[in-house]
Formats: sequence, structure tokens, C-alpha cells
Amino acid sequence: MKKSLLITSLLLSLTIYGQTWNLTGNSATNPGTNFLGTSDNKDFIIKTNNTERVRINSDGKIAVGGAVDPEINLKVHGRSQIVSNADSDVFFVGNDSDNVGNGNDLIFLRYGKYQPNNPSVMTVSGLTEPSKYEVLFNIRANGNIGVGIHNPQYKLDVLGKSSFSDNMKVGGKVEAKEVKVTATPTADFVFEEDYQLPKLEEIEKHIREKKHLPEVASAKEMEKEGVNIGEFQIKLLQKIEELTLYSIEQNKQLKFQEEQLRHLQEENKTLKSQSEDIKELKKQVQQLLSTKK
Repeated sequence: MKKSLLITSLLLSLTIYGQTWNLTGNSATNPGTNFLGTSDNKDFIIKTNNTERVRINSDGKIAVGGAVDPEINLKVHGRSQIVSNADSDVFFVGNDSDNVGNGNDLIFLRYGKYQPNNPSVMTVSGLTEPSKYEVLFNIRANGNIGVGIHNPQYKLDVLGKSSFSDNMKVGGKVEAKEVKVTATPTADFVFEEDYQLPKLEEIEKHIREKKHLPEVASAKEMEKEGVNIGEFQIKLLQKIEELTLYSIEQNKQLKFQEEQLRHLQEENKTLKSQSEDIKELKKQVQQLLSTKK
């Protein structure tokens, strides 16, 4: 009887002074004394199906789905397979909030101390080929962003080809080893047989009145509206091709004039020879007349 009473008293004291965590919720808990976890230098583990899913080690490092990395505060491991289900993401961060204010962020990442050594804030990397591991995306502490580059040197540093399907505005200058502009049509219509080459007199008149070439925007228009490089290059090519045709025509005229001059020189040479012959005949006639006297 005494033994049964002692056991009952012990269980009652444990119930009074201990805290039981219920699956349906708890009340009157004290965060200073009531918690889930360990009170010694041991890891805290969460399992499902008797398999470890989450581990918080004694240093506070957290691992989800794999081993704790001593250098990373939170590390998520995951494996996936090709399935038809669209919700098969390995790691997903989402926000389904409605009507978020203009000054708020749906997803916000921030580090709170200045980093003078410019470390990487975030890096996304992976295998782009079966045996080729590459950095895909990187943000540095100084604000530089790299695509395909781990240590970007500019606000946007891209390694590889880039494609823009809409207008791109640049506030500063553009530096490039090569610029390729694709625009149609080209200016080869100038060489068609039915193309009416402008008369030089008309071009001269336009330049005197407008102070710029025909079909080319004035300096004021370029300063106000800017210049479409592709269209401008084609227009310049058109003027160069027209100038080429003028040069070809001028060359024909020069050759014709040279030919005419050559004929004139030959005729002049012939006339000179004939003049010499006439002088000689005149001399002989004078000698004959002089002898008869």
C-alpha cells in the first residue's frame, strides 16, 4: 500500500511540475522554461517515416534534408526527378499576398552590416553540362551583378550572348569590340537601272538652303530625336553609293576628255607636220622663182 501511494505521488508531482506538449495545442506556456529542443550539447532532430528531415546542431546550424554544413547557417538539400506534376520544385519560396502596397516587397533579402571586402551576397550555380560546373548568377556586396560571372566588375556584367526583345536605354556611353546591326532593306536599290540619281545642281541647292544632305536629318533633329544607328548607316551607305555612281560617271567623262585630247594632240601633230611641209614647199618655190630671174 505504501509503495502504491509513493508511485502515485511521484506521477502527480511530475504532472504538476512538468510541461506536456499536446498535439492539439498548449496554453500558459513560458518561453523561458517551455520549449522544444535540447538543454545539453546535442543536436535537435525532426523525423518523418523514421527518417531525418530537419536537424539543428548544437551551434545553431540548420540543415533541411541532409547533413549540417558547419560554414552555412541554413542549408537545404534536395533531389528531384522528372515528373508531369508542375508542383515538383525542390526548393520553393512563394508569396500569395494580395494587393501589396507599392512601397513593400513580396520577397525581401537584406544583410545589415557594411561589407568593405565586397563578398558575394548571393550566388546561383550549377551544372550547365554533365561535367561542367559554372556560376549562373552572382550579386556582390557593392551592388554589382554578374550573369555567368562570379566576381562582376560592373553594375551588370554578362558573360556570353545577351538578347533584348524590346528597347534598351543606356544613359552613358556604349563600349564594344564589335557592333552588329540588322536592318532591312539595304541601300543597294541605288544600283538598280531605274534609280533616278539626284542631279548635283539639286543637291547643291538643297545644301545651300538646308545646310545638310537631302534625306539626312539635320544636326538639330539628331540632337532632339537621337539617331537610329541602323537606319542612319543605311542612309549613309545610300549616299556613298550615289557618290560612287557620280565618281564612275565623272571618270567616264575624264576618260572621254582624255581621248578627245589625245585625238587633238595627234591632229595638232599632223597639222604641225603639214605646216612644216608647207613651209618647205614655199621655200622651194621661192628658190625656183629666184633662179628664173
